[in-house]
Amino acid sequence: MAFELHKLDVLSTSQMFPSDKYLGAPMRGTETDKAYTLLVSRVACLGTFHHKEIGFTGPLSRHLLGYHQMTSVVRGSLRDLVEVHALSMAASGVVSRQLSPTDYTTLGAELPFVEEPDLGLSLVVKSFLDELSNEAGKRSDISRWFNHAYDISGDLEKAWNMWGAVSLQHTPDTTPD
Repeated sequence: MAFELHKLDVLSTSQMFPSDKYLGAPMRGTETDKAYTLLVSRVACLGTFHHKEIGFTGPLSRHLLGYHQMTSVVRGSLRDLVEVHALSMAASGVVSRQLSPTDYTTLGAELPFVEEPDLGLSLVVKSFLDELSNEAGKRSDISRWFNHAYDISGDLEKAWNMWGAVSLQHTPDTTPD
């Protein structure tokens, strides 16, 4: 999904919603800090946030909500493309059609892009990076803003791993030859 969003020029540091209606863009730090907070938050929009099933409680961002809608459309389009290819393969006889109806159901559920990423991880990352850009004495603990989260530290670690994968950052292999 990140590749497709980049190809569409929406996975970037550009301000896509300059209107006052879409409040919630990063607000602290230098302009460079804000731009990268926005970019990392957009990447995090592709992941999931572990939260109690009571409905989301925490800070919102209309800016990231608007961005999430675009990622939902891209995910839905990619899912449709995968399903059409699977159907084409079955209809043309490229794959075996000797499956039971439950096998087709299982196969459909195992195709990629079945789950919609949520916005929560993006909001946690944006909140964390905004607070990190705040003056040291004025920083807040974001865990109290997301009081129904299961593991904010684990979710942030997942977001950093996603960022590393999307930005192609890796740790060099330090094993001797």
